[in-house]
Amino acid sequence: GAAASQAADYGLAERQLNLALDAETDPTGRALLYATLAENDYLRCRGVHGIEMARRGMAELGHPLPRNPVALVVTTVALFVWGLVLGWLPQRAVQASGARWERYRLRAQLSMMVAYNAGISLQQPLLVMTNLRVLHLRHRLGHGMEYVRALLGPAVVASVIGRRERARRLLARAVAVAEEIGDLRLL
Repeated sequence: GAAASQAADYGLAERQLNLALDAETDPTGRALLYATLAENDYLRCRGVHGIEMARRGMAELGHPLPRNPVALVVTTVALFVWGLVLGWLPQRAVQASGARWERYRLRAQLSMMVAYNAGISLQQPLLVMTNLRVLHLRHRLGHGMEYVRALLGPAVVASVIGRRERARRLLARAVAVAEEIGDLRLL
């Protein structure tokens, strides 16, 4: 399914990924398949369906994205504040490792798929809130591909709301981390 998606055979990819999803029983494996389905939808410009696939993946991991707008706002504020707190602590004290790191990485990937699909389906409030919700995940992951991607979303949000200098700083940090890990393609 993933190979078909990369080859732009999106219909085949969706069929194969859904067959794999039917056979998969592990929640983490199912979440990964949902993330791939959400990315496939993003590539097909099917934003609303892609958001739903990412939501299902997040639910598989035990971290569903609230559907109630009030609950979404309240939990977004709480997660953003938690991310600020984690940012003040030493990185070695907050960075995850092993299986926990992989689950945080998958949560970040699913969150980014929500944001990307919200962007193409013109759901700006969801785009903004999803980008604010990943701050704590960014700190848990440390420097790497997901960290770079988690910096890019808030940079776009900062730019859109007129905080150009903040956007420049976030982008500069993303570039620095991408150079540090040796992969500027992340940008």
